[in-house]
Amino acid sequence: MSRSIDSTPEPPRTKAARHPRYSSFSWKQLSVIAGLSYWRFYFRFFPGSIKSPQIVQFLQALHRTIGRKLLIIGDRLQAHRSRLVRHFVEQQRAQIALEYLPAYAPDLNPVECIWGYLKSHAIPNFCARDLMHWVVTRVRVCAPCSVEPPS
Repeated sequence: MSRSIDSTPEPPRTKAARHPRYSSFSWKQLSVIAGLSYWRFYFRFFPGSIKSPQIVQFLQALHRTIGRKLLIIGDRLQAHRSRLVRHFVEQQRAQIALEYLPAYAPDLNPVECIWGYLKSHAIPNFCARDLMHWVVTRVRVCAPCSVEPPS
């Protein structure tokens, strides 16, 4: 009896291949932008990647929420330094100021520390049914990150 050798590779044996629930979800569908004050952690989810319009939306919401002058210290992501963002900040008449961290310095960015904590302690190994399930569940997890100032 002769055996034929099939040159077609076997499909990978992953959860996505065995369970359609896993294959319909992609981490590329959701991004989050965040800000930090002395007392609060502000964040907003966006579908897709963060680009200049989403940064402007976040800055508008942040300014409305806080209601005071803002000093935004960001990394050097191109979208943070875009013409649209600079134009928006200029229109705010000194209500928002932008400063940037040195290149390749995530250890100086406190928001990166929060993401690291959340990824390793609060949200690891979570498999959502769909995007909205992930957002709703993760917002509940992040709620304790918002701390009221002492009275």
